[in-house]
Amino acid sequence: MEVDVEHRMAAGTIALTASGLLASLLGLIFSIVIARLLGPEGYGLVGLAFTYPSLLISLLDMGLGGIVAKYAASRSGYDRIHVWTGILAKAVLGALGAIITYFCADYFAQLLARPYVASYIKILSPYVFASSLLGAFSMALSGLGRYWLSGSTSIMYYALKGPLAVGLILLGYGVLGVVVSHTISYVALSIVYTLIILMTLRKPAFSKRALSEVLVQALPLHVASLSGLFVGPVISTLLARHASNYEIGNFNVAGASLTPVNIAISAISVAALTTMPLINGNDLESKTSQILVYSLAISSAVIAGYAAVLAPLI
Repeated sequence: MEVDVEHRMAAGTIALTASGLLASLLGLIFSIVIARLLGPEGYGLVGLAFTYPSLLISLLDMGLGGIVAKYAASRSGYDRIHVWTGILAKAVLGALGAIITYFCADYFAQLLARPYVASYIKILSPYVFASSLLGAFSMALSGLGRYWLSGSTSIMYYALKGPLAVGLILLGYGVLGVVVSHTISYVALSIVYTLIILMTLRKPAFSKRALSEVLVQALPLHVASLSGLFVGPVISTLLARHASNYEIGNFNVAGASLTPVNIAISAISVAALTTMPLINGNDLESKTSQILVYSLAISSAVIAGYAAVLAPLI
C-alpha cells in the first residue's frame, strides 16, 4: 500500500506540535506563577536539581526511543516483540538511572557547588525511571500513528504538575514542593500510560534476539548524539560555580523562550521517523527525498516566523 507522505507528515507534525505547544503554554503559565512564588533564586535552584537526573535520562535512552517508534510503525503491522523489547529495555535502563541518581546525589550536589541540593536530587530518582518509561510509551504511540495520544503525555504532565507544585508552595514547602510535584506527576502518569499501552499492544513480549537487533540499530544513533547530551549539564555546572541562583533563574527563563521552536522541530523529526518505515522499497528514494524537503521547508518556516515574532520583544 502506497503511503501518503504528505498526509502522514502533516498529521504527525500538526498533532505533536499542537499538543506540545498546549503543554508548553500550561508549563509557561505555571512557571510564571512558580517563579513569582519562589523568586529567581528558588526557581534557579529547581533547575539545578534537574541537571544530572536529566542527563541520566538522556544518556540511558541508548537511542531506544526512536527504534521503538520505528518498529511500531512497521509497514507490515507493528512488530510487537521488538516494540515491547525496546520498552522493557528502557524500563531497565530507567531503573538503573534512578538507582544512580539516588546513590550519587551527594556527589552531583558537590559538582554543583551546592551540597544542600542532594536531598532534592534523591527525590527525583523515581522521576528518572518514570520519565524513561513514559518516553518509550510516547514514541510507541507515535509509531502507531496515534500522535494525539502520544502528545497528551506532555499535556497531562503539566496539567498535573502545575497545580500540585503551586499548592505545595502555598503550603510552605517551597523548592521541595516543586521537586516533589515533578516526581509525583511522572510516576502517576507512567502508571496510567502503562495501562493504555497494555490495552494497545496487549501482552508484553521479550526476546534476546529482538534485544540484540534493537540495540544494533539504536546504539550507533545514540553514540552520534552523545556529545550534544553533555552541553546542557556542562553549562549548568559552570553556571552553578560562577553565577548566583538569581542569575541562573533568569538564564533559565531566557532559555525557555526557545521552547516553541524546539517543540516544532521535535514534532517534525518524530513525524518523519514514523513515516519512513511505512514506505515501500521501490519508493524509498523518492519518498525519503520528499520527507527531507518537507522537513526542511517546515523547519525553516517555523524558525523564520518565530524569529520575526520574538525579535521586537527582545
